[in-house]
Amino acid sequence: MRGTVRLTVSSVLGRKLVIPALAEFATRYPDIVVDCVLTDSHSDVIDERIDIGIRFGFLPDNRYVARELAKVNFYSVGTPELIDKVGMPKKIIDLDKYPLTALVDHKTGRYWPWTFTESRSFTPSKPRFITDDLEAEFQAILAGVGFGHMPGFLVLPWLRSGKLIQILHEETSPVWRLYLYRPQRGPTPLRIRALFDYLVEVLGHIET
Repeated sequence: MRGTVRLTVSSVLGRKLVIPALAEFATRYPDIVVDCVLTDSHSDVIDERIDIGIRFGFLPDNRYVARELAKVNFYSVGTPELIDKVGMPKKIIDLDKYPLTALVDHKTGRYWPWTFTESRSFTPSKPRFITDDLEAEFQAILAGVGFGHMPGFLVLPWLRSGKLIQILHEETSPVWRLYLYRPQRGPTPLRIRALFDYLVEVLGHIET
């Protein structure tokens, strides 16, 4: 097999999970080129001639072949040093009294809300740190700038090590689904199927 496969994935997922996994794929299929587009905007895979996409919360329709890779949990977290300094938030209603981080939604220009079960949500009204990049927000949280709401694949190793502490212990967040998908364009070239199946294999076991 040879040729190019065009893949789109969000920046943080690409850097943390997908790109590190591509070394083994390159060994298995040395003549397949992966053209990886990192973007936090939802690409139209059909209009932009994307072969494979990975995204959260994708609701498949009959234009796509989709495969759920993982269920992603979210955690409200902060550093032990920040908690020692300002205390630990215990209720959602109290969050705005503490230093917080916020992530800007590229589509709306608004902050992404912290979501919780029973259709509850919280949006920071006066965050200490604002960014449009999830990994930058995560680094700010690790630096102790503020408390934040993060996916498990980023924070779980740091929670285990004690570098981060989970707050709002009595609250849980709804699970987000991570999907791998490709457009239905008739017969699928073998190079696209090879990468699709490989990503199902390696990303289906991520810790979330």
